Amino acid sequence: MKMNNEMFKFVKGLDSELYDRYLDIDQTLGCKSGLVYVAMQIYLESLIRFVVEVENLDVTQGSLGHYLKSTVVQNYFLIDLEYNELDELSMINSYANGVKHIKFEELDPNKFMNSIKELYFVSKCIYLFYYPDNEQMINDFDIRYYEHIVCSSNRKNDYIMALEEENRELEILYDEQEKKNKQVFKENRSLKRDVSILEAERKQLKCDLDELRDEYLSNKEELEKLESRLSVLTATHRTLKKEYKQSSTFKNKYMTARDKFKQTRETMNEYKHSLMSLNTDYIRLKQTTDELKQQFVVSKHFIKALLDARKQSPLRYLLTNKKERLTVKLNFAEKYKLRELKKRHVNFYNQSTKKVMAF
Repeated sequence: MKMNNEMFKFVKGLDSELYDRYLDIDQTLGCKSGLVYVAMQIYLESLIRFVVEVENLDVTQGSLGHYLKSTVVQNYFLIDLEYNELDELSMINSYANGVKHIKFEELDPNKFMNSIKELYFVSKCIYLFYYPDNEQMINDFDIRYYEHIVCSSNRKNDYIMALEEENRELEILYDEQEKKNKQVFKENRSLKRDVSILEAERKQLKCDLDELRDEYLSNKEELEKLESRLSVLTATHRTLKKEYKQSSTFKNKYMTARDKFKQTRETMNEYKHSLMSLNTDYIRLKQTTDELKQQFVVSKHFIKALLDARKQSPLRYLLTNKKERLTVKLNFAEKYKLRELKKRHVNFYNQSTKKVMAF
């Protein structure tokens, strides 16, 4: 059997330094001391640090115990890798701390076999997570390699009997673990459904957020329009306020003009009454004028008849006949008075007409 073990050679595909850390385990195992647990602790710490860096997990760098207590790391192993043996990894860390602090150096073959087997399976699980198509490149785990190193000839039978007893216990534990695994599988499937639901809700929330953002932008644009309208209305308000102040002056002018209009209308009514009175006087004077004209015509015919009869001048005739002279004198006086009244009436009528037309 080759002393240079190749079961862990596949970890070179993850990080060449990991394989160097495994070789440290292999070399320390030859001393058959408890220091092999320290080498296993260093290997496991390097393996988890590799995962933290690759996955960019939100974990500060620290010791193996720090990583194993981190919730982020635990979720990665349980959910992403579906690896449920974190307790075994914690036991490796406890063994190593016991060697460093309590200073026991004796190698327990049973503990070592369980620990190295768990290191192999967790390394394989991580490798296949990143390279699922390279399973044929991984060598099977062969515990006989480690038995050859750990178990001497005088202890080999005892060790085999212990292994058989451990195997029976492991079968019982396996059955129990199988039940747990089934339960974990159901819970994991339920968690995946929950994750799907949460993912759908996240997408719906994203759609709602996009709609809210569009609505926000629309409302913002509408608000800008309203602000623009408000500015226009403010300017219009100021203009109307200024015009209102100006309209107060116009209102005063209008009230003054209305008062003047009332006074003018009253004056016009007075003129109308005066005009109607004058018109009445005019009609009466016209009637008088018509009567005087008739009398004048009669007097004229009468005088002409007298002249023709007496064949002398009117003046002489009037001087000789006082009664007729007085009649003619009265006729001329009334005629003159009628002329003066008519002239006054025409002047007043013309003035009234001009004032009414001017109004």
